Amino acid sequence: FFDLLDTYGTDAVRFTYAALSAPGSDVALAPGRLEGSRAFANKIWNAARFARPHLEKGTLTALPAKEQLSEADRWILSRCSRVAADANEALGNYRFDEAAGVVYHFAWHELCDWYLEMIKPALFSGGDASAQTARAVLGHVLDRVLLMLHPFMPFITEELWQSLPQAASTPPRPVSIALATFPVGEPEFHDPVAESAMQMVMENVTVR
Repeated sequence: FFDLLDTYGTDAVRFTYAALSAPGSDVALAPGRLEGSRAFANKIWNAARFARPHLEKGTLTALPAKEQLSEADRWILSRCSRVAADANEALGNYRFDEAAGVVYHFAWHELCDWYLEMIKPALFSGGDASAQTARAVLGHVLDRVLLMLHPFMPFITEELWQSLPQAASTPPRPVSIALATFPVGEPEFHDPVAESAMQMVMENVTVR
């Protein structure tokens, strides 16, 4: 067991255990699954490393009004809210595999593969307003992804959460991510129109 921790990392092993812990089944720690979890940890680390200098350009503020958000912003906020609700339901039913799966899919495929690419023009060459909006949404979503991943990957999420700037809040931010509140669904962000539109875009791009 300790050889696995040395080879793949503690967080990757923990995440693999959770992702494979379907009720009534044995957990088979196949090398391919462990390698995939290690790659996922690297993906999250690189996403936070990309985000950090942009978030440090200004103090994070509250999210802009909905009419100031792009379709991509509304989509990622809506999806983040739904994933938080789904993860809470799965954890409440002791379905750790389902909770790990929904957060994995959202973090890797929707946040990292799609949203980060969509906001690069705003971050690198957009005006001050569009860049600030992108930073605010990115900071909001990345914060919640780290919180949702923390039960499965406590070490990398603590390290990244401490390294990223946070918006001022009342009460003050906890000293550790372990003391922060687990995200819940936020109905005010639900936007089925933006979700449907972005789904069509992703399907068209993927097919091509």
